[in-house]
Amino acid sequence: MRIATVLIFSCLTALGFTFDLLADEEKLEPLPTFIFVGQSNMVGKRCRAEELPAQLQQVNSYALFFQAKTKSWVAIAPGRTEPSGFGPEIAFASVMAEQLGHPIGIIKHSRGGTNLHRQWNPADEKSLFGELTKKVKAARAARPIEVVGMLWVQGGADSKTKLMANAYSANLKQLVTRSRVEFGTPEMAFLSGRIPAKSDKVKPFWKAVRQAQQDLKMDNYAWVNCDDITTGSDGIHYDAKGMVTLGQRQAKMMENLLRGEDEQPQASDE
Repeated sequence: MRIATVLIFSCLTALGFTFDLLADEEKLEPLPTFIFVGQSNMVGKRCRAEELPAQLQQVNSYALFFQAKTKSWVAIAPGRTEPSGFGPEIAFASVMAEQLGHPIGIIKHSRGGTNLHRQWNPADEKSLFGELTKKVKAARAARPIEVVGMLWVQGGADSKTKLMANAYSANLKQLVTRSRVEFGTPEMAFLSGRIPAKSDKVKPFWKAVRQAQQDLKMDNYAWVNCDDITTGSDGIHYDAKGMVTLGQRQAKMMENLLRGEDEQPQASDE
């Protein structure tokens, strides 16, 4: 069901977002912006644009994507978010921009095979999180934005060792807390894609990471069920159909958070 524009505007205002209603054509309104971060299934390199539904292959002028190399905002489209492939941001942008009834912004920073324990550590200025904060600052310098949500798809790399898996809950909480401070939105909505229930000899501690994502108790935090999302032949990386499902599911959950509804998916006993 389509959410009334006034309701979303009200919720964003409650999160500290304000819309510029002045009749000044030269002054840009702050763009409600969503940050996409994580490892390989956020990157989506194995997804092929030609396998997307026709409407998602097109340029979406109602959602702007920040290109770090040119330090500019451009209309989102497959091939612009990644050199090859695409992540959940394509389907998410399509759904969220329509539901919001207002242009949105997307900032993405992801890298395959990376762990939260060290490589995304927000306490390390040289980490991927440090790179992300610089990208967000550059995006703000290019035009006014207001970060209202962050989407996290990661966890496999931390499932490789008991040390990283056991520390995942504390590390995820730190990531959420620091992100809200760095991006200037104390109540920023945060979505975590829960890693699928799948035994893996290379990642034997996946259950601990999955449980940490599911059990984290923070305001405006929710996890997204990824158990039934389709993958390619490797059984790990989402295919084009799965990536669309993930993006649509993220958009729905993000809408719930922005409306103040924190109902979680039905948890699996696995």
